[in-house]
Amino acid sequence: MNQPLLDVQNLSVRFQTESAPVIAVDNVSLTVAQGEVLGVVGESGSGKSQTFMALGGLLASNGKATGKALLDGENLLALTDRQLDRVRGQKVSYIFQDPMTALNPFRTVASQMTELLKLHQGLDRAGARAEALRLLERVRVPDARRRLDAYPHELSGGMRQRVMIAMALSNRPRLLIADEPTTALDVTVQIQVLDILDELRREENLAVVLITHDMGVVARLAHRVIVVYAGTIVEEGAAEDVLMRPTHPYTAGLLASMPDLAAPLSRLQPITGYPPDGQKERVGCMFEPRCRKAQAICKQQVPLLEARTGGHRQACHFPLTSDAAGALGGLS
Repeated sequence: MNQPLLDVQNLSVRFQTESAPVIAVDNVSLTVAQGEVLGVVGESGSGKSQTFMALGGLLASNGKATGKALLDGENLLALTDRQLDRVRGQKVSYIFQDPMTALNPFRTVASQMTELLKLHQGLDRAGARAEALRLLERVRVPDARRRLDAYPHELSGGMRQRVMIAMALSNRPRLLIADEPTTALDVTVQIQVLDILDELRREENLAVVLITHDMGVVARLAHRVIVVYAGTIVEEGAAEDVLMRPTHPYTAGLLASMPDLAAPLSRLQPITGYPPDGQKERVGCMFEPRCRKAQAICKQQVPLLEARTGGHRQACHFPLTSDAAGALGGLS
């Protein structure tokens, strides 16, 4: 078996507050292979983004990450800020949810793109500008030469996101972390942006982590999916298996909360209750208070992420069968 490009082992993230530490990520282990798209799904606040912000040293000042995160065998969590400056952009790049806040509103597209190219590739002003133009044309920005000198507010949301993709790929990283890259876009533009990402992944053999709430986005691009709840992975497997045959009640609940355009109009089925308090001690299964299948052992014993049923792994003492998943809202 080939060595994974990214190998995260027992990653935990805590944020120190005045009252008590808050657990954002709890003992997460995962891998990403070269050329693979890993979909990461879960509710807001589940720890999806913090897991991958930790890898680039991008946590808030009161956050601390422990464990290992090996990228090409190098432990990112052991690097200094200066060493991380070498890694960010060159080995791992980020695309964030809202390009309007990620881009500097007071600087032109050209000035922001050429800064990266000069810093990491040593290009002169003319060379950096030529490369920036090539990148904009590569992500299909229309009239790219004119838009090089535009400010972010002069571009549409879709154009801004294409600029962000061009910047993220400007130094040919090995790993691309896309955090809700299409949330602010309309459906037609979403599809265009996703197609560009997939095309670039295949051409550059990129490893991509796709963090999203949108199961449709995951179904379109991801090879493998992890489902995150309360800072832990509760289900992991091939995208088709997880989306069509969910075996964890939480995954089935997420799918049931989505409208099905092919089915008769009906009420959505929300997951009742609330996620656990991140400041409280963790005992048993974190999903137990919200789970219809919970039994006494669920309150007492943390379920390990293991292959108990189906073709993938789940952290559940009583995983769903295909019939049960359908009853609880799976797509099967």
